[in-house]
Amino acid sequence: MWGARTLRSRVTTSALSITEWVPIFVVRVWEAAGDSIQVGSRAQASVAEKQLDQLWRDLEWAERRCGEVGAELKRLYGQARELDLRLPAAWPGVVSQLALARLIGELGPLNDFKGWRELLCYVGLNLRERQSGQFVGQVRITRKGRPLARRILNQIALPLVKRNQLFGKYYHAKKRTMKGDQAMTAVTRKIVKMLWGWYQAGRNFDLTRVFACESQARRVNWWQPRPKRGCPAVPR
Repeated sequence: MWGARTLRSRVTTSALSITEWVPIFVVRVWEAAGDSIQVGSRAQASVAEKQLDQLWRDLEWAERRCGEVGAELKRLYGQARELDLRLPAAWPGVVSQLALARLIGELGPLNDFKGWRELLCYVGLNLRERQSGQFVGQVRITRKGRPLARRILNQIALPLVKRNQLFGKYYHAKKRTMKGDQAMTAVTRKIVKMLWGWYQAGRNFDLTRVFACESQARRVNWWQPRPKRGCPAVPR
């Protein structure tokens, strides 16, 4: 009983001393931090504030400029669609008009391409297998095309690979057997084929056509006869 009282008394005394010591420690740390500041720091802080203010103004100007450029790209793409009615129109949940404008601006006229394979080569998404004698390497994309076009395609694909989006199931099914970046490459290749078929058909976006082969599309009368200069749209 006496030992318990002694222990309780010592713990209480220690707790009081800790309670009194903590504020003193905080003050000492604050003072040490203040002492560590070099002489003339106020002038340096003033210069830093001015630089920060200028950077903020530059950021606001850049945001306004991006908005103006985006609006101009949309306007120009609208004019391009008036000249070529087969150019895809923006579709909610699939692709925006700004993304289409950026992509077509990078690719140029789609009727210059003979088929989706040539389009894949142009953006560097065509596949190549490394071989040397009996050695057979992995199949990889060539990356010899337009790097900006690939970046835009990745930006288009990124929101579409979520589980409830257009390529969600396709992406996660591919991801079971390959790495994430390889699965994303498969999606971007699929988007190129989709856009090419979309352009060749010259019609509004049709969800049932994205994962359907040409023969299936013909049975539902979706597929329009392709022009002489062209190739089939999205095969499997």
